[in-house]
Amino acid sequence: MQENVNRVMERGEDLDALGNKAADLESGALQFSQRANHFREYMWCKNDKLKLLSSAILLLVILAIIIPIVITKHSTR
Repeated sequence: MQENVNRVMERGEDLDALGNKAADLESGALQFSQRANHFREYMWCKNDKLKLLSSAILLLVILAIIIPIVITKHSTR
């Protein structure tokens, strides 16, 4: 009888340890999710800035090509 009581107590301790591990995993998962969302937003902003900069450079190159052509055509008339 004493052996059965000891086994039940050991199982209870094991269940407590398992519950603690589950709680730790849950808090770790929440922290990971928050960091992943923050990183996703950071990369989204960085990507948008890169697109804006690329568009501005492309526009400047196009203007650098078109403006001299237009000026030379007007000056030859």
